[in-house]
Amino acid sequence: MERATFAFRLWRELARNSATRPVLVQHLLYPALVAGFARGRGGFPLILRVSSTGATSDFAAWGACSPLVHRFLRTRVHTVVALNEAGRREAVAAGYFADRIVVIPNGVEVGPPPAPRPWGRPTRVLHVGGLRPEKRLDVLLTAWCQAGAPGQLTLVGDGPERGRLEALASSLGIRVTFAGNVEEPGALQRDADILVLSSDAEGMSNALLEGMAAGCACLATHVGGNIDCLAPGSSEPVEGVWHEGPFGWLVRRGDAGAFGQALLKLCGERETRDRLGRAARERACSEYALPRVASLYADLIARTTGP
Repeated sequence: MERATFAFRLWRELARNSATRPVLVQHLLYPALVAGFARGRGGFPLILRVSSTGATSDFAAWGACSPLVHRFLRTRVHTVVALNEAGRREAVAAGYFADRIVVIPNGVEVGPPPAPRPWGRPTRVLHVGGLRPEKRLDVLLTAWCQAGAPGQLTLVGDGPERGRLEALASSLGIRVTFAGNVEEPGALQRDADILVLSSDAEGMSNALLEGMAAGCACLATHVGGNIDCLAPGSSEPVEGVWHEGPFGWLVRRGDAGAFGQALLKLCGERETRDRLGRAARERACSEYALPRVASLYADLIARTTGP
């Protein structure tokens, strides 16, 4: 009932606003269809922003009906905004015109340079995100166990997987801090040595961007925006091997063995962590800082509305 009410109100407001203002729709779900129908009446430029790729791709969100939905939206959408190169390829595969697809990443408040990490303490490894199946934290816990738990591992966030993950950590005999939801995780990110993401699918992880801005050495799976952030253009590593990108390291999704070995190496090499943290911070400042991302959207809207 709430969705129906929201959809009706959205359609009514869009249909009333027939001025040439572009409308930005966040997801390829029912709001996009509502905006598409409203555009048929109002004629405003419609910009469609898609947020996820791979196993949780927005382009497959409608299941068997996806081809019909995209056939309709292609006649209504002026521009598709993808967060990463994987999203751009998925948009082309779904039939959207390549010259109407732009890549604009998420942005991050980079903040002041982080303080150097202290010497002589156990390596602090951090994961920030919902405890959901697609985050594959079972892979992370298995990798941590295989690496010999070479530091302190903290999981920030909550979700339906928490009970199962706590039981898994107990069965593996590893100590893991389940911190739950933290309103402002920035202090934890600036204190962490390594930021990890073991997801099967990502659009462009805000947690990863925040970890980069905080100067963390980053280890993530070779999916979605992780690739753009840490090793642009890289091929997926073979099983058992990780890819050492210029801004962070990438592991094949689901590969607990390679994840564990990469973790063990990073935990044992302070100089490597520092180098990767500096490179990640520089990339966050140059490519993903909020002012730059905002300017990309401003330019897109200016081109869309035109003179």
